[in-house]
Amino acid sequence: MNGAGGGLRLVVPGEELKLTPGAAGVLLRSLLKAVARVKQPQTAEEGQQK
Repeated sequence: MNGAGGGLRLVVPGEELKLTPGAAGVLLRSLLKAVARVKQPQTAEEGQQK
């Protein structure tokens, strides 16, 4: 992600993923958190910490 407008890039394989229900839940939560971070405006302090 970059500070100029943000963005989220998701690369998925061409074939169907076979995940257990637990793994699918973890993946979904991770993606939702990533989207939430992209939508939040970044403060100057956060930018310096990364």
